[in-house]
Amino acid sequence: MSKGRNNLARLITAIERDELSQDQQNALREQAQFLSATVPVLGITGTGGAGKSSLTDELDSALPPRQCR
Repeated sequence: MSKGRNNLARLITAIERDELSQDQQNALREQAQFLSATVPVLGITGTGGAGKSSLTDELDSALPPRQCR
C-alpha cells in the first residue's frame, strides 16, 4: 500500500474509533467542503463477512449505470 493510502487508512480508523479532537474533526469538515465539486466517492468499510460486497452489488443494480461507475 502506498504511503498516501496508509495515511488515509489510519485517518479512517481514527474517525471510526472517535480518536480525533473536535478541532481535527472541524478541520477535516472544512477541507471536505472543497471536494464537493468533484466526483462523489462512497467508501464502504467493515469487517469480513459484514456484507460489503452484498451492499455494493445492490447499489450497483439500483443505480443507473453512469452514476455507479
